[in-house]
Amino acid sequence: DNFSFRTKKNELSNFFTFVSNKEPSKKDRLISGNQNVLKARFTDAQFFLDEDKKISFKDRYPKLSTIIFYDNLGTLYERSLRISEFCEILAKSMHYDIKGFKEKLIFSNIDLTTEIVKEFPSLQGKIGGYYAKDEGFKIELCNAFSSQYQNSIINPKSDLSIVLSLAQKIDSIFGFFSAKKKVSGSGDPFGVRRIVLSIMKILIENKINLDLNILLEKCKSIYKKQNIESNAELKNIYDFFNKRIEVYFKEQGFRHSIIRANLKEKVINPYATFIKIKRLKVFLDSSKGKFFMSAFKRLNSIVESSGEFNSIKESMFKEKEENALYEKIKSFKAKVGKSQDNHNFDFYSEITKPINDFLDNVIVNVSDEKIKKNRKNLLLECKNSLNYDFNFSILD
Repeated sequence: DNFSFRTKKNELSNFFTFVSNKEPSKKDRLISGNQNVLKARFTDAQFFLDEDKKISFKDRYPKLSTIIFYDNLGTLYERSLRISEFCEILAKSMHYDIKGFKEKLIFSNIDLTTEIVKEFPSLQGKIGGYYAKDEGFKIELCNAFSSQYQNSIINPKSDLSIVLSLAQKIDSIFGFFSAKKKVSGSGDPFGVRRIVLSIMKILIENKINLDLNILLEKCKSIYKKQNIESNAELKNIYDFFNKRIEVYFKEQGFRHSIIRANLKEKVINPYATFIKIKRLKVFLDSSKGKFFMSAFKRLNSIVESSGEFNSIKESMFKEKEENALYEKIKSFKAKVGKSQDNHNFDFYSEITKPINDFLDNVIVNVSDEKIKKNRKNLLLECKNSLNYDFNFSILD
């Protein structure tokens, strides 16, 4: 293996090293041999660069129609149109301004038609940025082309880079599932796990609150508009994302049950989930959190999740604890429904005492069937309300 080096200014140096298991006495021949190999590759690269520069982006663009994206899902030409439109949708969702770039975004994959990328696939994206610079494109667009396949953090000041990178990755995931491809075992030949992880990292590291399930619906509508039949089942994509989210946050040191308590089937919002998980952990580790969970576990152990639920009738309350709990539930539901921050755990702390008071002083299984049913419905309503934003029932 050969390794390159960079200067303190992050510029590529002319030094390299290699690893060999040959006799040290043959080091001179080994060095000259590796130098010759590198010189030959540099000569090849220079040739391909010179050939590529003979064709402008405008003339290359039609060549995308000859490259298939996925089986039965159109060409890269059609994908380039999707990416351009999807970037606009993403920018609007994220309140980013990418005006003035839409017409040029169709060239984001143009480097896939070049000889240099065919010969050196690892340059995909980067070379597009270099060639765009030669075409006179604005530096922000060139940087976006170069960084669109990066898997780690993207400069948060570069709105366009974030938008284009997410557009490429979300469209790739949707295309993968539309093509009915499968990820099995530890192998990931299509890089799907890596792409999903990259989407998560970009959103979390740049503190972007984005509901991906809405965007996947948008993606589906764009395919339909292009008359491309998509067989993607969005539930499968949701499940795949949630599994990746579980793995990611578990590696960050969070308890598995806390992670699962924050996941919802049709909500994919990695940054919001990250914030929720952190705040839930802090609450559960606090004295208020421990008191709440103690009360909730009492409630959870006696409430049947299944069964018919009827409306609660206040006129049938006989004990003050029934009224107190019901008023707190109504107040809780109103706060959670209106609040932009459903992670204000004062809501949960305030209901701890009413739950305990009810369970300590009210008998549910009384002889009067109507009163018994009404009390069971009250407890079920309490449990369901508390589980609305966090699934406390699965916490260990």
